[in-house]
Amino acid sequence: MPDESPTPSNRSPRARPLRVLGLVPVPLVFFVVSCILTLGAGTAAFVWFWGNERGEVDGVLQAVALAEARIVESWVVERRSQSAQFAEREGVRRIVAAGRGAGGAALSDADRALLMGAARLAQLVPGFARLALFDAAGDSVWKSSSDLGDSDDGRDGALRTVASGAPQLVQVHAGRTGGAVDALVGFTHPVVASPGDGGRPIGAICMCFRAGAALFPLLQAWESSVPPVRSLILRSLGDRVQMFGPGLDVSEGEVTLTKPKSWRDLLAVRALEVPPRLFEGLNERGLPGFGRAIPVAHTDWVVLALADRAAAHEPFRLLAIAAALIAGLLVGATGWILRSTWWEGRRRVVAERKDARAEISRVLSRAALAIEAAQDAYVLGDAEGRILEVSRATIELTGYSRDELRQMTFAQLAEPDAPAEHRDRLESVRVTRPTRLSSRWRRKDATVTDVEVSLTSLGEPDFLFAAFVRDVTELRRAHALVAEQVAQLERQMLGSVAAVGAIIELRDPYTAGHQRRVATLARAIARELGYADDRCTGMEILGFVHDIGKVAVPAEILSKPCMLTEIEFDFIKTHAAAGREILASVAFPWPVAEAIHQHHERLDGSGYPRGLAGDAILPEARIIAVADTVEAMVSHRPYRPQRSLDEALAELQRGAGRLYDSKVVAVTVRLFRERGFSW
Repeated sequence: MPDESPTPSNRSPRARPLRVLGLVPVPLVFFVVSCILTLGAGTAAFVWFWGNERGEVDGVLQAVALAEARIVESWVVERRSQSAQFAEREGVRRIVAAGRGAGGAALSDADRALLMGAARLAQLVPGFARLALFDAAGDSVWKSSSDLGDSDDGRDGALRTVASGAPQLVQVHAGRTGGAVDALVGFTHPVVASPGDGGRPIGAICMCFRAGAALFPLLQAWESSVPPVRSLILRSLGDRVQMFGPGLDVSEGEVTLTKPKSWRDLLAVRALEVPPRLFEGLNERGLPGFGRAIPVAHTDWVVLALADRAAAHEPFRLLAIAAALIAGLLVGATGWILRSTWWEGRRRVVAERKDARAEISRVLSRAALAIEAAQDAYVLGDAEGRILEVSRATIELTGYSRDELRQMTFAQLAEPDAPAEHRDRLESVRVTRPTRLSSRWRRKDATVTDVEVSLTSLGEPDFLFAAFVRDVTELRRAHALVAEQVAQLERQMLGSVAAVGAIIELRDPYTAGHQRRVATLARAIARELGYADDRCTGMEILGFVHDIGKVAVPAEILSKPCMLTEIEFDFIKTHAAAGREILASVAFPWPVAEAIHQHHERLDGSGYPRGLAGDAILPEARIIAVADTVEAMVSHRPYRPQRSLDEALAELQRGAGRLYDSKVVAVTVRLFRERGFSW
């Protein structure tokens, strides 16, 4: 049996992986993209869940801070009311008014007994620590206990109370109970000589309470769906923040604003700056925490509710791990699916590309056949104008061979004065849009051919241009012949019109040459007004025949050497309508017949035969009216002498805007005085 083992010649080639930019395989790109998308989706979900949890933490902290603030406010109001009751006792007012104790007379046994009784009564209040009296100078009159340590806070509070006449909340300070350090909160109330006289305070009473025994039990830890929340009371002391609360030693509760040492201290500093919205902070060691602060009414305190951010993150660590596992599974599944399906997709893409190349090849072949068979010449060139390819029609048009044309430039085919224009047009095609030009090409046998060239750009980056060239030599010859025939017909028509005018003047010898001169002036006026040449020719013809209607007027009236009677003048007036009837059937390209009918009309309606006025009069009739008038005035008539040109122009200017068109009059005056017009 023949050996059918694979050989290098019959072994099927192994498909090479498709690569992006020739470097990275496509499956790897798909895998990386899917990893990025999956991780991005997991991150977005995590952020969304974290935002919801943050909102829940904010709600809990706000509720706790608001509840604690109201509790503290109630406690402060109650303690302030109790201090007011002791300040209003008759014995207390009497002792302070007598100036006893401190710098005054010594307290009597009765006074001491009275005050100790008041102190024993105050001890019934939860958290009571000390009762003290101060005179108006702030000196201590009496205090119930001295084992809490001495502090100037009570004296300062007493002085403020005496000065303002209002109760004061004394700054929190440290007091000792045995070896323990506790936070003391003092309330001062003014003492007046008589309850109803509204006089100036004569001293103040100060009641101190232990915060640890009276206030802190009210600030409890709150259990919720978020991490445990605890509360602190804050107070600003210049450049420091004073904190006190359950489990916090007041001697360690002062923090400098610029040097917080923990997330609790940092949030305490921020709480006095940005209450009451939710905020968070990290110190230099990265310890996190949430906080929300609510001010306490009637005090300068702020209640701060705290939650440990590290504990708040605990559920999200589990969520992150789960998201990472899910993302890994999704990425792995995506990679496996792509690996399994990529080869089939690649084979399909390769087949589609092969079919596309074949279709493009067929289309290009058909396009090349069409260009080669076209009657118009085709030239393909580069940015410098060098000819790259030509069609069969180009060879026949120029007489050069295909190889000779490929050695030439596009501009070399033109006559010596045309290459610059060819270069300019090629540049315009590069930067703007397709263009067309008329040129003359010199054939190899030195004969010249008229051509029309259509240029278009085939696009960047190399900028190739395509030119379709048509031989228009015979077409231009035909156009020239037609133009010559049209000019000849025009000359014949003008001659015929001039002959008709001459016939009319034979019947009226006194106006010989009148129509010719009117025609010459009318054409000059039209040209000065900016009319096209064709319209100027129409004005000249109109001038030649404007009095053609006089053939209907008896010759005796036309040649009468004296003034006409009214009846005779009425006969003369009929020549305008008669001229219109004569020429109505002639198909002039201009309104000749109607202009003849209107050439004796005036702008104010005083003309004849219909009394037209304003815009009802044609522009051609307005020009003939002015030209006819000025020519008649400067010409001799048997019944009147000839007028000078200045008199005629002055007469026109007097009637401008009323009888004659102002613009036509101005142009006529300019022709005679500035342009030097003459017949």
